[in-house]
Amino acid sequence: MRSLLLITAAALLVGAAPAKKLPTPTDIVNGAPANLDAIAKQGGTNKAFIVDTQQDVTKQFQDALDSIRGARLACEYQIPPATTGGTLDYRQVNVALSNGTQKTVIYYVKNGAACDASSGGWYYDVDPAAGTPTKIIACPTTCSAFQAAPNGASVGIALGCTTIVK
Repeated sequence: MRSLLLITAAALLVGAAPAKKLPTPTDIVNGAPANLDAIAKQGGTNKAFIVDTQQDVTKQFQDALDSIRGARLACEYQIPPATTGGTLDYRQVNVALSNGTQKTVIYYVKNGAACDASSGGWYYDVDPAAGTPTKIIACPTTCSAFQAAPNGASVGIALGCTTIVK
């Protein structure tokens, strides 16, 4: 059996939420590559990158990293847990787009209908007054900006400061 170097840590590179249960090496091997694809999907790449050590490992590894880095930013994000371990205050959540040199705050809007065609914004999948949100969703204009962002850009979700509303 050939040795394989597996790249499934895209979550670290593109800022996706970590998997709830980390797989054991046995979990990975028993059912690879299907198990690897499932792990990669949680990391945001949808498919595991498998590097064949019988080939040019450096080139394959670099190509895989370039592919991960070039992945578009998502337009929906899972809401992170409260930093204090308590209940999350949905009035203290902020979203920003950073391209490495510039950080742009994204304004909160009440729902998708309130999205501004020019300035965009973000909203929860469920209004906090009516239920418990699980996702942050970028308005169409903001989503387009996220997806057009250069390699290395990231979306940050900050907890603990009053939400910036337009």
